Amino acid sequence: MRILIVVLLGIFIFLQYNIWFSKNGLIRTRTLRKEVASKEAANAKLHQRNQKLITQVQDLKHSKKAIETLAREQVGMVKQGEKYYQIVD
Repeated sequence: MRILIVVLLGIFIFLQYNIWFSKNGLIRTRTLRKEVASKEAANAKLHQRNQKLITQVQDLKHSKKAIETLAREQVGMVKQGEKYYQIVD
């Protein structure tokens, strides 16, 4: 009877060890879930950025005014006959 209890206790300890500390245990699973959540949050931010870029590309493909606005803001385009004023703080 005593040997049976020791064997059962040994099996119980072994199973508990596998549940908590093995390669597929609960601690590793919790860590992986946190990593997945952080990756999903990063992906959501990237998705929003991509959507903005897609919208901007569509505007540039279909609108000359969008191209002109972008050229004025990023390249400093000035049309012939316009005067450029730079205000410095």
